Amino acid sequence: ATESFTTIKAGNTFTLVQTRATLRFGKSYHVTDRNGAWYTLYFTQLPLIHINPSAWIPDDFKVPAEFTYADDEKTLTSTIGIERRGGFTQQLPKKTWDLEFWEDASGEEESVDVSFAGMREDDDWVLDAVYNEPLRINAYVAHKLWLDLHQPYYLEDEPEAKSGADVAWCEMFMDGKYLGLHFLSEQVDRKQLKLKKYKEEDNEIRGELYKGILPLPGVLLRDVPRRSDNTMDTWDGFELKYPKTDDVINWDNLYGLVDFIVDSPDETFAANVEDWMHLGNVVDYFLFVNLAGARDNTGKNIYTARYDNDEPYFYAAWDLDGTFGNNWDGMDYPFTDNLLTNGLHRRLLENNVVGFNDLICARYQELVASGLFLRDSLYARITTQHDYLLANGVYEREEIAWPGSADPTEDRLQYTLDWIRKRTQFLDDWTCDMTTSDEALELTIPLAISPNPTSGIIRLGQLLTEPTDWEVTDLTGRRLLSGRLNTGAQEISIAEVPGGMYLLRVGRRVTRVVRIGSGR
Repeated sequence: ATESFTTIKAGNTFTLVQTRATLRFGKSYHVTDRNGAWYTLYFTQLPLIHINPSAWIPDDFKVPAEFTYADDEKTLTSTIGIERRGGFTQQLPKKTWDLEFWEDASGEEESVDVSFAGMREDDDWVLDAVYNEPLRINAYVAHKLWLDLHQPYYLEDEPEAKSGADVAWCEMFMDGKYLGLHFLSEQVDRKQLKLKKYKEEDNEIRGELYKGILPLPGVLLRDVPRRSDNTMDTWDGFELKYPKTDDVINWDNLYGLVDFIVDSPDETFAANVEDWMHLGNVVDYFLFVNLAGARDNTGKNIYTARYDNDEPYFYAAWDLDGTFGNNWDGMDYPFTDNLLTNGLHRRLLENNVVGFNDLICARYQELVASGLFLRDSLYARITTQHDYLLANGVYEREEIAWPGSADPTEDRLQYTLDWIRKRTQFLDDWTCDMTTSDEALELTIPLAISPNPTSGIIRLGQLLTEPTDWEVTDLTGRRLLSGRLNTGAQEISIAEVPGGMYLLRVGRRVTRVVRIGSGR
């Protein structure tokens, strides 16, 4: 006999208005409680969070609250401190929250480190409301893309360092009221980037971290602000994040960086820019901001950091809601043929300082070849998250909680995909136009193969003149096969992968290949 569901126990016992043979994620079911009150019941794969604050939640200090988290693997209950977070987003109906996990409600004892969804263990977390994103997925996808794209240059010394904040989906309740979709986010801080600690005994500043909070000329590297008197934790649009202000406030190092970028003579700039900024990071950040169309992240919403006091500065991404055709205020930003720069980028590009234009071209081609910047791969990142939220009924619940604020329709999804298509076409045309490097231009030569589609064996269009690495990835960049071809080799077998579309990279050249058949 087939089992039928008539009641559901979720805290209390509820009776299904209509008996069901199956219960599915994303579907709604009408139920009644023992008193006959009607409810709509959903099942979701997303973790659930409930917060019960002790008082109204302000934006300048934390109030105690009881916190409960549940996913398919664990349940966590804790005392937290919670406050509202953000600038513009505080004006929106759905708030973003800053959480700190406490030993007790006083907040005076030791804080508590916790972990969610495989992310780091820490006491500080953000619950981002994603309210100003019609699809709700832009910032999530952008955060994941930045982490996949860029790794800290000092990773060998600090293997746990990350280049930014990781994020994870959840759904939130407060005081028993459903507040909808959020994502839990790690903080970008000294711990995340693994910066060297301040030496109190020697008053020695080592690791540094500054956040751009206002789009002022100094933050955008267009002008040199007046020196700080080192009494405030902000300076001309920057906010000091590390060292901690309780230890020391000293803006002299950052002033030196801004002054060098903006006002140093051309010869001095060219000779010393690699000592001041890590160019690999600057290249990656420039390409990321331009691919994502993150126009609010060229100065404001950048973290400028330094690993140690004898190391170059580098950038970390943050607050990525204004991406992929969405503006930071939730309006469309449909423009796809504009270049996003700050003063540093412009100065490097104008004179191809230290071969910066060639580095842009070569790195862009490498990222396309890896699948990260390939159009189909970007489509897959967007559609995968959209389909996941849709299948779990999240958009339906967002409409109930925040009517008219989300737009999960096919038209909106298509707008985002069309924006990516136009943006990648612009970058395909632009990134290598300004280079004169034969090596960089060589990367644009397509990889010729046959037959395509193939039942398993691929023949290269020309013999290899040296041993060459190859790999096959899916459209999200996940490696499925790899190997090394000898000089003179001309055939590759992809018979092990099932039927579908893939990316084949041979050396630094890449093409799409269609596998027909079922695979082994």
